[in-house]
Amino acid sequence: MATSDDYRHVPTSTLSRLAQRLGKVYASTSTWYRLMRQYNWRRPRKRVHPLKPKIGIRAASPNELWHVDATLLRLLDGSKIYLHAD
Repeated sequence: MATSDDYRHVPTSTLSRLAQRLGKVYASTSTWYRLMRQYNWRRPRKRVHPLKPKIGIRAASPNELWHVDATLLRLLDGSKIYLHAD
């Protein structure tokens, strides 16, 4: 369970309580950490999310795509100004 791909998103401390709740292993969190250190068990650290796209949105002709950026500026007197840029 400690090195399973099904539970790679679960932290080790939560994994110990989950194993107890599921009735698989009854051991404290410190025992889990000690056994992982003793037997050199490594948790899988594979990327769970898909890779980000390398190329962004591309327009085929002028004025095909528009983008507006909105920024909040806080002034010294405490008031707020919204700046919109095309």
